[in-house]
Amino acid sequence: MSFAQRVEVPADSPFFAGHFTGHPILPGIAHPLFVARALNPGAEARIAEIRSLKLRSPVRPGDVLDILDVLDLSGTAPGEDGTVRFELRRAGELVSQGSLRIAPPEWSGALAAPIPAERSEVCSPVSALLPHQPPARLLRDVLDASRETLTGVIEIPASSPFVTAGRAPAFLGLEAAAQGAAALEALNRRNDPEDRGGPGPRIGYLVGLRNVKCHTAWLPAERPFRVTVRLSGSAAPLSIYEVSVEGEGGAALVQGTISTYINLTA
Repeated sequence: MSFAQRVEVPADSPFFAGHFTGHPILPGIAHPLFVARALNPGAEARIAEIRSLKLRSPVRPGDVLDILDVLDLSGTAPGEDGTVRFELRRAGELVSQGSLRIAPPEWSGALAAPIPAERSEVCSPVSALLPHQPPARLLRDVLDASRETLTGVIEIPASSPFVTAGRAPAFLGLEAAAQGAAALEALNRRNDPEDRGGPGPRIGYLVGLRNVKCHTAWLPAERPFRVTVRLSGSAAPLSIYEVSVEGEGGAALVQGTISTYINLTA
């Protein structure tokens, strides 16, 4: 297997800020970011698709990761369409694996125009639903929720470690969608008299991505976008959601399927 790059994740890395207080873990969406940076050191992370991502083990402060096989199956170069397969390992242990497609440097995709800035009536304060703290908290408002679907507003803080020059890679919208899924699960617990764990926030993990398409390269920081998550399958503590991030006029910016794991005891 080809060795590509070693990445140290120091204990004081900004990626751990707010994710989570007292129980820091690396956001799952940082894994494809590390891969993109390994492929093009010093270049911007332009990911057009994440065809699959399986997160096997949380990354904690001080971990050292080896990014391996960041090449196509021939072991020579990325595929002609920019597709790469990868593994991240920690002391030989598989941490994550997947496949993604890197966009050419000139690609920007659709214009990520934000939705109107006016706040709609919120369904519930986000701070009461999520364990995330700023700058990791990307879900700003919950607008509407049913048993299986949630619509909300996301906004990426300028202080997010994913932000460079006032913008973040569009695939960060998947982390925002995972927070929407966690908020939906918290709302459902409030309405479930048989749930003995209580309605408060619980630490959850993004454990998988599938068929993700980024229609734009970037999402500007400090601008509102709409997120929708729809439950498509569940076998507690695992759940599967179809998600989308939209801009002005309902324009699709990021779409795909995410899998989450909720710690039922936290």
